[in-house]
Amino acid sequence: MNPKLFAASCVAPLAFLFVFAGAVSAQTVVYNNLVSSGNSVQNWSGLFKVGQSFTPTASGTIFSVTLNLTMSSTATPVYSVELWSDSGGATPLPSTLLATFVSNKPWSSLYTGSSGTYNASNTVTFSEGSFGQNYSVLTGTPYWLVVTSTSGTAKAWGIGSVTGNSSAGFSSTTGTWSSLSLSGDLGAQISVNGTPAIPEPGTYAAFAGLMALAVAGCTRRRRCALVRHS
Repeated sequence: MNPKLFAASCVAPLAFLFVFAGAVSAQTVVYNNLVSSGNSVQNWSGLFKVGQSFTPTASGTIFSVTLNLTMSSTATPVYSVELWSDSGGATPLPSTLLATFVSNKPWSSLYTGSSGTYNASNTVTFSEGSFGQNYSVLTGTPYWLVVTSTSGTAKAWGIGSVTGNSSAGFSSTTGTWSSLSLSGDLGAQISVNGTPAIPEPGTYAAFAGLMALAVAGCTRRRRCALVRHS
């Protein structure tokens, strides 16, 4: 038997297995409202918290979050980024802290572009486990990205063109959340490690049978090749 054909017949099942496994780790964007240009922003000061609601279009563990966070002075703000549940009330508001993605990190350590640039298109990105906790979100369930800052001035979050989701602010003075009226949604992009559908038992059995047949055929061809050359 041609050695190249023999090798290909043995490798093909393994290639299929790698493709099957690779599909499990694919990333899926579940919310996207990043600003590509312009400087429309929501500014705040002090310990004021700002939140943007989103409803993921797919389930999975959050892989990366990119935000249009910016600054407009040399007093670099120190940001925290959190995931909150939704209150479920008639007026959507953040309810309970679920995970902390970034805890008290200076904007300069998150942003890789030109420092001190005031532009809502500036982005900061953090990926799975890079600063804080991971968290799995569910399709169709509302969540909130919440950003706060413990120091620095000129804190700003770029506003994208998408509208329809809710934005909210938390006042350190009153200790309560309230809705924010903005020209659009705050800029963010969220991706998850996609969770594939669980195959039926019959699918696993068929896959195992295919692998067994391929290995058996490979073994038989190898034996025949050895007999012909002996």
